[in-house]
Formats: sequence, structure tokens, C-alpha cells
Amino acid sequence: MKKLSIWLLSILTMLFVITSCEINEEFDRCPELAFTFQKLDSVRLDKVDDTISNDSLFGYYKFTADFPNIEETAYEWFVNDSLVDSELILDDRDNMYVGFFEPGIYNICIFSETPECPEGTSYCKTLRVGVTNPACPELKFITRTDTLPSGKVNYKFIADFEGIEEVSYGWFINGDLVEDSAPGEDNYLRWDFEKPGVYEVCIKTETPDCPEGTSYCEEVVVRENGNCPEISFDKEIEPGTVGTYVFEANIEGADEISEIIWLVNGEYVESPGDPQVGSRILVYQFENGIHEVCLKVITPDCPEGVKYCKEIRVGNCPDLFFEYEQDGDNLAYYFYPSAFDGIDEVTLEWFVNGDYVGKSPDFPHNNPFYYQFNAPGRYEVCLMIETPDCPAGTSVCKVIEIPDGVQE
Repeated sequence: MKKLSIWLLSILTMLFVITSCEINEEFDRCPELAFTFQKLDSVRLDKVDDTISNDSLFGYYKFTADFPNIEETAYEWFVNDSLVDSELILDDRDNMYVGFFEPGIYNICIFSETPECPEGTSYCKTLRVGVTNPACPELKFITRTDTLPSGKVNYKFIADFEGIEEVSYGWFINGDLVEDSAPGEDNYLRWDFEKPGVYEVCIKTETPDCPEGTSYCEEVVVRENGNCPEISFDKEIEPGTVGTYVFEANIEGADEISEIIWLVNGEYVESPGDPQVGSRILVYQFENGIHEVCLKVITPDCPEGVKYCKEIRVGNCPDLFFEYEQDGDNLAYYFYPSAFDGIDEVTLEWFVNGDYVGKSPDFPHNNPFYYQFNAPGRYEVCLMIETPDCPAGTSVCKVIEIPDGVQE
């Protein structure tokens, strides 16, 4: 009788295990849904240049679904339990929902119910519009650009928000994670956009106190350069003055110039010269602070013009300068930075055509930076530093031309 009881117990246990496996297997067949969202700084209408800007307290938000086998899964979008959009299994669906939201708190969900998942499954996030969540950091970054003599624009995105020293976050371009940043690491992203187009750059973070996550995004428009001249400008402080700089334009590859334009902080600045074309020399006195100086050149072959910009920091940032000397007859050069207060306490970083190539050794005023070029050509070499009094950084650049025939 005891053996029969054990035998019956074993049969029941096996049936329970089989049933449990079938239930778990059916549950596992439900898709693992997920999506991300961010506020749109502006919404494009039918025309490319016609946009609606958002107010800081309300506006348009874009929700993007992203999960495995998304193209094989039908699902629906819900806002506060109300159906707002459906994504059927079609080749032309965009897997996105864009909606306009007044200030308030919203529950955003995607829901899927399939024959393999008859009980259905969902994924939700909380959207706060114009309602501060003290647990979520208010992310922010600023965008800096530097135009090379070729007209190509290099981008630097600098994260700057309260509590940055305690938050880990990621940099995203068009929804793809391109770099992580943790407390104590660099707070900026340098990025080279290979093709013209419209790109969405975001920083995002999720924390235990902010599980729904938060993000901040900006749109970057990268335009094609076309058949434009190579431009740059040199700058130096006018002797005997404080904050007065002299800028001289360098323009190559243009037989005819239609217009030369100088801009300071986005504002047109008149400079003496040909009233039809403009002047290659600009003299300007700055107040303390960070200023952007731009040179724009328009030619018949480049009707939209090409622009070259640099930042000028007057006051807290040291004024950088360096000399260079070729190492004999080969492609290597020594770079000597000029001394400034605190030069031995900061890191001096060097860039060639926008690419980081190394840092100066200790005591850089007496130990030059040494760099070996790969081939003859035209190179823009930049020196950059960042200090506590100059957190956004300052730089100085020079163009070096290495003629053919130099030994490698």
C-alpha cells in the first residue's frame, strides 16, 4: 500500500511539473515590450523649414517602440488607458507615436495580445509634463562647433546640469547609444557626422529614484559643404589693449569672392573694407565672457556660403598660443605651448583635423608635444585645455602645410 501511495504521488508531481512548464512556456511566448520617449524641441510640418516650437511647460513628445521581433508583433499605444494608435504588421509602419501634451502626469503604455500570448502583455512609463519630479535630474547639454579649413564641422556636446557629478547617463544619436558617461568621467561627447542629414542627439538616464527615466534632446542639421573654398582665420590680441582682438581671414580655393561676413555671437559686425565684398580684417573689443566669432564667405560656386567659427574666452580662460618646429626633414613636429598661469597643473590636449592625438608631457612649457604625421598635406593642429575656471574649455588652432617630398 505504501508503494502504491508513492507511485500515485510521483504521477501527480510529474503532471504538475508538465502543466507548470506549459504555462511558463505560454507566458514566455509573450513579447518583451519596451519603448523610449523624448520631448521634441520643434515639430516639422509639411515644409522642411516650417516648424512649431514647443513651450517649456507643454508640447509634442515622441515615443519610439524598440524590442526584439518588433516587426513581427502587432501592438497598440495607450495614453491614460485610452487607445491613441495601433501598429499592425505592415512593412511601412514607423513604430512611433507623436502626441501633444498639456501639463500633467500621463501613463503611456504599449499593449500586445497575440494567439501565442492570449492574456496579453504591456509595458508602461510615466510622462511628466510641466510637473517637476524632484527625483529625476533635469538633464541639459550645450552644443559647440568648430569648422575646419575644409569647411567640415566638428561637434562637441557638453553635458551641464545640476547634480552631474552624481549621475551616470548615456549619449544617443538617432536613438542609438554611442557613449556612456559616469561620475568623474568626461562630461562631453565629440562626434563626427559622416553624412549630411538631420540627427537627434540626446542624453538619457535612469536611476533607482527615477525608474521611468528622463532625457534631453536637441536636433542637429548637418549640411553638405558643396564646392566651397577652404577658409579659416588667425587671431591675436592687439598690443597694449585688454580684450581687443585682431582677426585676419584666410581664404583659399576661390577665384572670385562675392561677400565676406564677420559675426560675433551671431550678430553681423561691420568692418571697414570693400562695401560690396567686405574686409579680411576684423578688429573687435570683447567684454569678459565666452564669445563666438564666425567668418562666412560666399562665392559664385558656393552661393550658400561656408562658415568658420571659433570661441573667444575673455577673462577666466587663459589665452593659449603655441609655436611649432619640424624635426629635421621628416614628418614629425615639436609643438611648444606658451606659458600661462597654472600651465603645469592642467592637461594640455592636442587634436589634428579634429581627432584627439595625445596630451603634453609633464611641465609642458619646457617639454614640447611631439607628433608624427602620416603623409604630406594640410593639417589643422589644435591645443585645448579645460580648467575649473574654464569648464567649457578653450582652444587655439594653427594650420600646418607639409609639402610633398618630405621624408616619412
